[in-house]
Amino acid sequence: MDFEREKITLRDDIPFAHKIALRDMKEQEPILKYGEIIGVCKSDIKKGQWVHVQNVGCTAKDIYTYRYNENSVKRGFSDKTFMGYERNSGEAGIRNYIASDYPHGFLCKWSG
Repeated sequence: MDFEREKITLRDDIPFAHKIALRDMKEQEPILKYGEIIGVCKSDIKKGQWVHVQNVGCTAKDIYTYRYNENSVKRGFSDKTFMGYERNSGEAGIRNYIASDYPHGFLCKWSG
């Protein structure tokens, strides 16, 4: 396969729309997709190998440190609350962590 003028030899039969390692990765190394961590390597992954449940683990507790900074609530228009946090810019933000044991032991996504 060609990727950005580089030829990558596929090491596995990779289903359509699945992930492929674009470089060698070491065990426990975070795996990035579009700049976001989607998991960690369960074992070494070679360039051109299929990146999927057999070699990707989800250990969010080892990747992210959860922090909650309680700010005083500014009462204004109502007594309604919002379970979010204030960003450095002053805008509201949320952090969602969704993990499931489906399918085959791996689903991991961070958003916010």
